[in-house]
Amino acid sequence: MLLAGLFSCEKIIDINIPDKEKKIVLNSIITNDSSMVINLSKSMSVLDDDEITFIDDATVKLYEDGVLVAEPVNAGGGNYPVTGFTPVKGKKYKVTASNSTLKSISAEDKIPNSIEILSIDTISTEIEGTPSIECSIEFEDPSGVENYYILTANISSGGYTSPVNIYTMDINIEDYLDIKYGIMIRDDVFNGNKYKLIINFDKYNFSGLVNKVDFQLQSVSKDLYLYSLSYTRNARTGNNLFSEPVQVYSNVKDGLGIFGAYSVSQKSVTFVGYGGGEVY
Repeated sequence: MLLAGLFSCEKIIDINIPDKEKKIVLNSIITNDSSMVINLSKSMSVLDDDEITFIDDATVKLYEDGVLVAEPVNAGGGNYPVTGFTPVKGKKYKVTASNSTLKSISAEDKIPNSIEILSIDTISTEIEGTPSIECSIEFEDPSGVENYYILTANISSGGYTSPVNIYTMDINIEDYLDIKYGIMIRDDVFNGNKYKLIINFDKYNFSGLVNKVDFQLQSVSKDLYLYSLSYTRNARTGNNLFSEPVQVYSNVKDGLGIFGAYSVSQKSVTFVGYGGGEVY
């Protein structure tokens, strides 16, 4: 399960940098429930055109807890799929990449343990005259460690599945992901405790008689959280001449991009009746 619009191993992040030495841009976001793809491209300067230059001649290696487990082969378009291998929660992964013209890079991350959604309570309400559903989503945060979360939701209704635009009045959230298709929150104020995150979404999302909403609590690594947060804020201010530019976070040594990890737990609620009727 991937984050809407952002968590895709094949999504290419176009990062403009000043005209200087080119770097390898690594993009790979891994989870324990799917295979992984590593994408490599060249960084772009402000003088380049908009076309991304992929790197198809690199030597790529993948390590699990320090042991070499794969040397993926290029499949075109800068993609290096890791075939026959699925990452595991709790393991640390490292990627190295090099070619004949650019400086070698490396990046590492660890897939965090998934955090179970304990319960979801829902009520019908109105916000500024708009019929809405309020959801109270409870989970228990592990103690003694920093945890980072992104909550997303998808609705299956009328034969279609799409991300739900969710919003909240919770003062502890840090930001929205991808225009309110996700909520970013860290455990600073509730470390080691149960927490109820209250969210809302409009009933206009319901287009069928049976409407199933899948809530995904993404437990993300610190690196992936900081990248997602900075990338979202960079995109938001990119076209605003009066805003300070936001530097996109990267954990790639001697390069750019992101090698991030996450796990996910999911719980579903079904609403029966046009416009969101009974909850089952």
